[in-house]
Amino acid sequence: MRPSTRVSHAALFLLLVGGVIWLGAVNIRALISNDMLKTGTLEFEEYLAPEAEREIFRLISFTSVVIMISYTIVLVSGAVFLATSPLRLKEHGWLMMSAILFSLFVPVELYTMYLDAAWCTWSFSRRQGMMSFVSFSTPVSEFSQAHLLSPCSAITRSSPWPSSVHSPKLPAAESETRRS
Repeated sequence: MRPSTRVSHAALFLLLVGGVIWLGAVNIRALISNDMLKTGTLEFEEYLAPEAEREIFRLISFTSVVIMISYTIVLVSGAVFLATSPLRLKEHGWLMMSAILFSLFVPVELYTMYLDAAWCTWSFSRRQGMMSFVSFSTPVSEFSQAHLLSPCSAITRSSPWPSSVHSPKLPAAESETRRS
């Protein structure tokens, strides 16, 4: 066995183990987070005591740490496997499609890791309340507040089309019946 084959086999093993742990931890975090919500909605349960909420936040933080570590292992071992593998992307289309799909989601996962790190920092330090975390992780400016309330108004104001395209003029008979 050549040394590069050993490295690619070790990278593939780490990729598989890290992938299983990563996907399992994502599902566990979703199940833990679901305990805080009413079924079928995004509203928080009222019956949870503050101590129970803090424990759920702590469990979410632990699973987030596992997710961050396992995704980093998957990312590094996947790159090492692609670099050292005897399989060539031109000859094996499945490997190329897997690499493309995986690389497309790297920015999303890195942003999620940033939010998870902020969550873990908040949860483990607990110096401030929940609203300080929400304001830190999702900054909302006046611009986005105005456009979140009325997204269609933002489209019509910034559109290059004439205003008649967005609000067509009604024929005279229809406009009189709608006014009355």
